[in-house]
Order: sequence, then structure tokens, then C-alpha cells
Amino acid sequence: PNLKTNSLVASIIHLVPVMRDVLQWFGCCDVSRHSVLELISMGRNVQIVCGGQTEMFESRSWDDDIAVVRRRRLGVFKIA
Repeated sequence: PNLKTNSLVASIIHLVPVMRDVLQWFGCCDVSRHSVLELISMGRNVQIVCGGQTEMFESRSWDDDIAVVRRRRLGVFKIA
């Protein structure tokens, strides 16, 4: 189908000038509440990958366990 989707990336990535420009060229946006609500109001689909730096540091490539950290992550579910 012809879906217009925006991937949302961490806010800190937008502080690196060249990285910010490349990601915006690919249609990536900041993953703030304001950006999500703005994109949804424009009729766009948003792609959010839950998890981040905390999960990266808790996970081990040689282990079969997957770390999921739930504290302070409820805002995504409130918007959904």
C-alpha cells in the first residue's frame, strides 16, 4: 500500500549536524510527544521502536535473554 511513514529517532541524534540532515532527508523526525502528535494530526503513520540505550546496555549478544525496561516508557502507550 501507499503509506506515508515517518521513523522517529532519539532527540540526541538531532544534535549532530550531518547526522540530523541525513536522517531528515530520509524522513526521520524527533521522537518527542509534540512530533508524534503533529505527524498523526497530519495523517502520517509513525514508526516507533520501543527500547533504547538502556536496553542496549542491558542486552548481551551471546545471551538468549532480552532485556525490557518499562519504567518511564508509558507515554508511548498513552498516545497509541
